Amino acid sequence: MTELVEKLYRTSDLTDEELKSLIEADSEDVAELLRKRADEVRRLHYGRKVFLRGLIEVSSYCKNDCLYCGIRRSNKSADRYRLTREQIMLCAESGYELGFRTFVMQGGEDSAFTDDFICGVISELREKYPDCAITLSLGERSTRRSSASPTASSASLTCASSAIRSERASWSELRTRPPTTSSRTCAFYRSSARR
Repeated sequence: MTELVEKLYRTSDLTDEELKSLIEADSEDVAELLRKRADEVRRLHYGRKVFLRGLIEVSSYCKNDCLYCGIRRSNKSADRYRLTREQIMLCAESGYELGFRTFVMQGGEDSAFTDDFICGVISELREKYPDCAITLSLGERSTRRSSASPTASSASLTCASSAIRSERASWSELRTRPPTTSSRTCAFYRSSARR
């Protein structure tokens, strides 16, 4: 099993079967080696810094029915809510006062949050908190242009795999500073989600 950990460390990739074997391994030695190698990769990319993100749970409505998810469409016992623009801005204000400089707007694939609405909120956040990064975790979205504002409309967004990516916009249109290792996703392995 240690050879799988070393392969993962060297290549950042394992087959689905190899990942399953590693996850199901019941060995303290394997777990310790995996922790050690993951820590080495983390230190390589982030050093000893800790990065905090302020999560703003904007909606518990979702059109999808992913069995693993608590806010799936068919979960009748989920408490449903949808924040207004004003509530989102109040959350950001509170987070900013607490020292957060990255805001993650997170929620299900809620059709009430149109591209125009999201881009408007992003523009308002950018204007009020120019030193903050903004990340969206709102499911998959189309790449159509928004007419919300000049800044936001130039950023045609694709939210794939619940993470924002800029398709036509430069980083400077979405953030006030270029990306750093602290703003990139660093993963010890890539899962089979790349299919």
